[in-house]
Amino acid sequence: MAGTSTFDRRRINGPETIQPTFALPTTFKKQRSASERQGVHSLFIQTGLVAQASGSAYFESNSVKAACSVFGPRQQSQQNRSQSSATGGSSAGAGSAARSYTNEAELTVDCRFASFATHTRKRAGKDTESSTLASTVRLALLPSIRLDKLPKATIDVFITILQADAGRGQGSTDDEACAAAAATVASCALANAGIELYGLVVGVHGVWGHADGIIVDATHAEAARAKASLTLWSMPALGAVTSLDQTGHMSLEEMEKLLTLLQTASATIHLKAAKAIQDGFKQRHLGES
Repeated sequence: MAGTSTFDRRRINGPETIQPTFALPTTFKKQRSASERQGVHSLFIQTGLVAQASGSAYFESNSVKAACSVFGPRQQSQQNRSQSSATGGSSAGAGSAARSYTNEAELTVDCRFASFATHTRKRAGKDTESSTLASTVRLALLPSIRLDKLPKATIDVFITILQADAGRGQGSTDDEACAAAAATVASCALANAGIELYGLVVGVHGVWGHADGIIVDATHAEAARAKASLTLWSMPALGAVTSLDQTGHMSLEEMEKLLTLLQTASATIHLKAAKAIQDGFKQRHLGES
């Protein structure tokens, strides 16, 4: 009986003695000019990607990619409240005690990193970093949602960080850049779900470098050289700040200058986010008609 051949006749096969070639990634990256450092990178936002969710959104900017799905508002039974209280984990707002009636809706935020999100492969499951990120995002979103319009209800927000290569200047891996992107994509998903909001929440991260000065939406290399960082979550349409986080040391004058540039960058992101939400509703209307 003839031996089985491994030659694939359906493909164009090269010589058997050919050696595979490997292309190493280049370490050269184009440096941003001084004016470009004070503005945001190009970004991409799209809503309505998950048909099974009440609302969903995808955000991509500066090597940070995040996806969000929103379920609700829906009535939560007392049994489910007890289960969520016993489960805990990386969800923020899920550990409240069981209540028979609430005047406001309950917001829960679950944020997780994909195993391939960082340079070092992450272990599957919940970790402390995810819990901290979920709590930060929840605090940034709470002032923007009309929870009083939804008594005895719950809104579940699930965020997945798909890529987190930027913003490692201060603190643990990618906290600032990921928290800013996560809040932005979550607010877009809430709007896509039709949940009444005071305004869209936009997050933006900036650093003050020793030699580079102010850098908005800093890259990994830029953030690593920074002496301080500032993350702003705001509702640009109302001119209101929902949350603010600072790490490192800077003077009041430096902080004021950085905050002014972050507010300008927030307005730019807000315009693109509002346009993405508008396009999402148009596509949904065309699909239903």
